[in-house]
Amino acid sequence: MRRTAVLLATFAAGTLALLALDHAIGGFVMDADGWLDRPFFRDFGPFQEGYRIASPRSELVLVGLWPETAVDVGAAVASALPKGQDVEVLANGAVVLRSDVGGRYAVLRFTARTDAAGTLGLRFLAPRARAPEALRVSWVRVQRSGPGGWPWRRLPLFAAALGLAALGALWASGSTRLATVAVGVATLGLGAALWAARAPLVHWLPRAVACAAAGLVLAAGCAAALRWSRSAAVWWGAVMAFRFFLLPLPDLGSIDLTFHAHNIERFQRGEVLGSAVSDATGQPVFIPYPPALYAALSPFVPLADTSRGEAVVRWAMIALEGTVPLLVLLLMRAAGATERAAALAALAASVMPEGLLMVPKGIAANVAGSWLGLLAIWAVVARASPAVVAGAMALAYLGHPGSAASLAGLVVVWAVLAVRSGAETRQRAAVVVTAAAGGALVAWLLYYREVAGLTRESLGYWRGEAGRGPTSFFRARWVHVGKMAQDVVLKFGLGPFALAVAGLLGDLPPRLRALLQAWVVVAAGLAAFAVLTPFALRFEYFVAPALAMAAGVAADRAYARGRAVLVQAAWSIAFALQVAVGLWLHSGRLDPINLIIPSPRWPLVR
Repeated sequence: MRRTAVLLATFAAGTLALLALDHAIGGFVMDADGWLDRPFFRDFGPFQEGYRIASPRSELVLVGLWPETAVDVGAAVASALPKGQDVEVLANGAVVLRSDVGGRYAVLRFTARTDAAGTLGLRFLAPRARAPEALRVSWVRVQRSGPGGWPWRRLPLFAAALGLAALGALWASGSTRLATVAVGVATLGLGAALWAARAPLVHWLPRAVACAAAGLVLAAGCAAALRWSRSAAVWWGAVMAFRFFLLPLPDLGSIDLTFHAHNIERFQRGEVLGSAVSDATGQPVFIPYPPALYAALSPFVPLADTSRGEAVVRWAMIALEGTVPLLVLLLMRAAGATERAAALAALAASVMPEGLLMVPKGIAANVAGSWLGLLAIWAVVARASPAVVAGAMALAYLGHPGSAASLAGLVVVWAVLAVRSGAETRQRAAVVVTAAAGGALVAWLLYYREVAGLTRESLGYWRGEAGRGPTSFFRARWVHVGKMAQDVVLKFGLGPFALAVAGLLGDLPPRLRALLQAWVVVAAGLAAFAVLTPFALRFEYFVAPALAMAAGVAADRAYARGRAVLVQAAWSIAFALQVAVGLWLHSGRLDPINLIIPSPRWPLVR
């Protein structure tokens, strides 16, 4: 009872302390920096060299101020045209200043008044300029000129943030003392953020609280449904909370999102889908592009609604990647791993940055094909009926051509290794291979026969390329080797990769050993193909689930030896890298094309 009272007192004191600090901070500066300024510089021009260009439709919206309070404002403004401009500044719709500026920045000073929510909207106009984009805005400084109102509207927000910290710590640990510590740490963190970046904190905190709450609900549901320990489930909840926060943001770029939205429309119109890759001279070469993803998403997208299609594709990638750890869990259990090893493998899959990177890379069909491929592999390892295996394989073949080829190779190599090691009988291996061939026949009848002629022409073209210039076609591509080394950190998260190596080198359950060995053999072959030829299938994405499974076995051994701290350190490193890479991508300083192996753009930082 005493500890509960201390927790409640800490919560109340923390909430009031944040409110008091919010009121006490007398001002702040909003810089045009190209990242943190995005929610506030609305409809301004793109960031360049320390400024954004204002137009008649743009507005600088400052949030997190004091309600109905007079403020002194200074804004660094310069002409964006070769000559000076007259400037008119509007604050919350009222003209507060008329002045003129030249090519150098001048600090325009004026007094304005915030609204009841503590918001100040500024517009910078050049009414007599011939060009609408006539002004550059570099920064705005706001200083309270009077006592100011108390931001009571933000009190529930602060309370929700601290309450969620307490609830999460209490649920994960069952310790009131740790919950009190969590509230204290959250108070200090929010206070520091208020002091350093007031407007961004106030803008993003509601979204952060909502996403953290969703992550906690997912973690609780996972612990209840899958019988995970709460300390394990909280990792998956934290990862999903961060992805819910970041990945749906429209200003987080996603390569080929429009391409996939147009493919949905093409599917709705009854067209046969295909795509093209470029050869060394930039000439397009046709490749098949199966329709499974677009068939699944088309009911949710009105015809020709590209914007809705892009949103649906983005959320489909988030959902599919978010459930990959559950497929890894099923695979581990089907392959004979312990319950704890399966859970730890799922955690390894969740903390790897690769799961987050798939949305910025925009390879939605790869994501769908890989997800369906994992489902098909589970059907194989779980010894499902031949009809189920054939159906699952057919769906996977209809997901993406690269993942389909990788899956077919994995099944064949698995059959050989499983029989050789005694993990499966010859009869079962033959049944699986036959079912896989049956799935391929179904996929042929449904799609591939429609593009067979064009596919043969493309293969013939590449054979001709190899014959005409074998020394340039078959050569070492060291940039791909460099990117593979980079992937160990930025895609596999370093910690899980180290555990995976330890897992592969140690003892494994017989059926899991056959599966992982086959997986590694196929991935190694794809990697060699990427290094020695122009073809670089996404083998690193293909091998990620296998690494997660091997990491789960090694983590289970570490727990058995009392070295759980090493496992927690591995998860922490990977999750920290996932957060860092995600924010780096969102900042615009990292182009996701630098992380894609077929792209020649490397090294990562120049």
